[in-house]
Amino acid sequence: MRPEWPAENILRFIPGTDSGTFDYFVEHIFAKDKEPHLTAANTQLSEDDNGLVQGVLGSPYAVGYFGYAYYAENAGTLKALSINGVAPTAESVEDNSYVLARPLFIYSDAEIMQEKPQVAAYINFFLAYVNEENEQ
Repeated sequence: MRPEWPAENILRFIPGTDSGTFDYFVEHIFAKDKEPHLTAANTQLSEDDNGLVQGVLGSPYAVGYFGYAYYAENAGTLKALSINGVAPTAESVEDNSYVLARPLFIYSDAEIMQEKPQVAAYINFFLAYVNEENEQ
């Protein structure tokens, strides 16, 4: 501890253990060992990214991580950290030059798509327009 630092607890706001964001962070930062991440003091897990954002905004001694879209919505009030000189921007996330950017996956199976045609319709829509959206 440095004497110039305030003697305050650091509050940690992280995604819940069912989150792909949690899994990706643990895999890339902690080499797949969840223990130090889950046992750190003052840690709050949540499946609600907006709740994580509010937690970080609620204290000057808070840190957290969540999807880029939630940062972008709150960029005027949150401070994002650059890694190796690369700031998290839409471009650096898209081209994977920001090292904590992760791909998103859509999973389904034939049975679910048959039972819920809206799922099949969404996946078809997504696949039909994904390249057009990426070009914008």
